[in-house]
Amino acid sequence: LELCTFHPAARARTHKKHANMSIRGVLQLSKLTLNYCRVGGSSRGMRQFIEEELPKLKETLPTLEINVAQKNGHHPFVVGEYVHGNVKEVTCRNEDPREIMRQINFLRGQYGMPVKKIAHRQRTRRPSIQGGWSPEGEINVTPVP
Repeated sequence: LELCTFHPAARARTHKKHANMSIRGVLQLSKLTLNYCRVGGSSRGMRQFIEEELPKLKETLPTLEINVAQKNGHHPFVVGEYVHGNVKEVTCRNEDPREIMRQINFLRGQYGMPVKKIAHRQRTRRPSIQGGWSPEGEINVTPVP
């Protein structure tokens, strides 16, 4: 499995959400907890990930605190705790180790801040003197002599 790395030269080519994984060089994800059930069928992929891929992940990310918690009777999920105290949970029910690694990369590439909904559209007291835009509007192009 491939851990998504963020090289500074490649950062300009990546989507903006991947570039937001750090603020001033400080990684925002501070702690990662893998929760699974010892006998549950939906935790099969998580158990396989813990046995095969977790040691490689710990070698690759020595600064990240990675914990494993056994919660019998529950579906598997990954909990990411961020520097500023926010927590994000991602379910890993019936997922294979590759998808679990994708979920971990998803958590690494986030600020951890909640998404804010924009309450209303922006309005102004001084509308444009050029007039409002409409899709049916005509474009008047005058040739330059």
